[in-house]
Amino acid sequence: MNISAGYFLQYGRTLYSEIFFNHQPILAYLSFFVQTATNPQNLYELLLRHIQTVLLWSFLFNILIVYRFRFAGILFVIIFELSKYYLFGYKFLAESFIVYPMVYMAGLVLYKYLNKSIYDIEYLLGPMFTWFIIFSREPFIPSSLIMLALLIGIPKTKIKKISVLTLIVISSISLLFLPFDEYLYSITSLNYDAIIKNEAEESGLLGVITSIFYPIIIFLKGQINDLRILQIGISSVFIISILLLIKNKKYIITFLILLILGLSNIRAVDPGTLFYQAFRMIPWFGMFLLISLILLGEVKVKNKFLKPILVSVVFVSLIIFVLYPGNYITKTVDQQFELITNFGQTIQVGESVRILSSPDHTFFINQNDSLVLSYWQSQRNSSYKYGVFGYVQPGFKKYQREKENMILYSPPDFYFGDLNITSDKEKQNEINNSYRLILKESDTTGLFIKKSIINSISDEKWQRAEGFEVVRPN
Repeated sequence: MNISAGYFLQYGRTLYSEIFFNHQPILAYLSFFVQTATNPQNLYELLLRHIQTVLLWSFLFNILIVYRFRFAGILFVIIFELSKYYLFGYKFLAESFIVYPMVYMAGLVLYKYLNKSIYDIEYLLGPMFTWFIIFSREPFIPSSLIMLALLIGIPKTKIKKISVLTLIVISSISLLFLPFDEYLYSITSLNYDAIIKNEAEESGLLGVITSIFYPIIIFLKGQINDLRILQIGISSVFIISILLLIKNKKYIITFLILLILGLSNIRAVDPGTLFYQAFRMIPWFGMFLLISLILLGEVKVKNKFLKPILVSVVFVSLIIFVLYPGNYITKTVDQQFELITNFGQTIQVGESVRILSSPDHTFFINQNDSLVLSYWQSQRNSSYKYGVFGYVQPGFKKYQREKENMILYSPPDFYFGDLNITSDKEKQNEINNSYRLILKESDTTGLFIKKSIINSISDEKWQRAEGFEVVRPN
C-alpha cells in the first residue's frame, strides 16, 4: 500500500483526495522519494530499494542507540536485528521505521526517571521523533505523545519550551500540505468504522490491559518456536526487574513503564506469532527489549548472583534462538523462487498491460489487494479517482459510487477483476459488451481489455504478451 501510493504520487496525484490511503502520510512520501531517486527497473529492484531504505534507516538509528545507551544499546541491536525478521521488521512498513525513534524515546524517559542526564539536543530530537511517529502510524500517537510529555515535564526552561513549540510548528506545517478534510476522514472516521466492524476485540481498553500483562502472557500461551523462546528469556528479565523496582519502592517509574508499553501494543497477537499480523508488535517488542536491558543494568540487586543469572538468561535465550532448528538464519533462500511465488501473478498481470498498452492508456484493478503492485509493473495510471480500490474501501458507499461512475462514464482501457459492477441489467450488458477477456484468473475474474482498442495494438505486441499467457480475443 505504501509503495503503490508512492507510485501514484509520481503522476501528480494528491494523497487522500486522489489516492486512497487510510494511514498517516510519511511512508507514502518516503516511497515516492525512493522510487524517484532510484528509478528501479523491475519489481525485484523496486522491492530491494525499499528494503535497503529500511536497512539504512535502522543502521543510522542503531548507531545513535548504541552511542546513547552503551552496553544495553549494543545488546538491543544484536537481539532486535537478529529477531525482527520474524516480525516483518525488514519490510517497508511504518512499524519498521517508527520502532527506532520509539525505542530511543522510551530509553530517554527511563533514563530521566532513573535520574540520568538528558542532553539539550535530546529535547530537540524528542519532538522531531514524535512528529515522525505521529505522521507515520496512527495507533502509536498516544504512546509517543505521552513519552514526549514525560521527557519534557513542565516546560519551564527555554529548551523545553522550544521543544514543545517545535512539535507544534512542524505538525502544523505538515497539515497545511494535506487536503485536510479527506485526510481527517481517512484516518479517523474511515478507520474507526473499519476497526469497530472488524477488529474491536483487539483494540481499546482490553488491548491496553492485555499489553500490560503481555510479559506474563508470554509464559502462558502461544506456539513454541525460536521467537517465543527469546521472548520468554527477555520477559524473565523484565518481570524480575519490575518486581525489584516495586521492592525498592520505585512505584512511579514502574507505573510509567507499564503505561508506555501498554499503549504501544493495543493490537497484541499471541506470543510466538510469526510474520503476518506480528508486524503490529514491532514497536512494542523493541521498546520492551531496550527497557528490559536498561533495567538489567540499573536496578539495584542485593543478591550478587541474581544479576549474572539474568544476564545469562538473556545470552542463553539468544543462543537457543540462533541455533533453534529451522531458524531463518540457517536457511538457504532462492530469491528468484520467492519472487515468482509471491509476485508471479502481479508481474504477469502488470507486464501484460504494459506490453499491450500505450502510456496514455489507463488501468484498473477491482478489489484485489494482492495485485496492487501490478500498477507499478504496468507503468500505467489508474482510471479510478482514488487510484486503488481494495483494502477497506468495498465497505464504504463513497468509494463504491466512485468506482461505478468510473466504469460507466470513464472506463479504463484495461480492467482486472469481476466485471459485474451494477444491478442495472442494461448498463451491465453495455459494460460486458465493451470488454474482452484476455487473461483468465477464474470463472468470474480476469484481465479484460476495452474492445475499442484491440485493433490498435500491433501483432508484435500481442505475440510478446503471449509469453504471459495472454490470449488475443477474436
